[in-house]
Amino acid sequence: MPKGKWKKCFYTRDPFTNLFMIKTDGRKEPEYYRELSRLITLIVKHITPIINYEHLITTYPKWKLPLRFEGNHMDISYLTEDSTLCFIQFHIIPARRLNKTLRKLLL
Repeated sequence: MPKGKWKKCFYTRDPFTNLFMIKTDGRKEPEYYRELSRLITLIVKHITPIINYEHLITTYPKWKLPLRFEGNHMDISYLTEDSTLCFIQFHIIPARRLNKTLRKLLL
């Protein structure tokens, strides 16, 4: 992960209101933010409202859960109904970056 300031800045829909665009931290690609917001919405609506996440600023409140596990930075952490702490490190490969062989298999 590069360190320092990023010139690019993406905007994505707030997954909890869909009324306005929210500013991202600009570290990742636009597809990353879109899919991350979808995943956060799914967790909040179907698993638990106790969640912490990085890279997006939304209207949904963050809880003070750790985002580090075994020296690795995670993108999402949440607490289940039986008090299990879960971590997600989120990676995506946009279609434009897939190699041609894999792209043919998927399309």
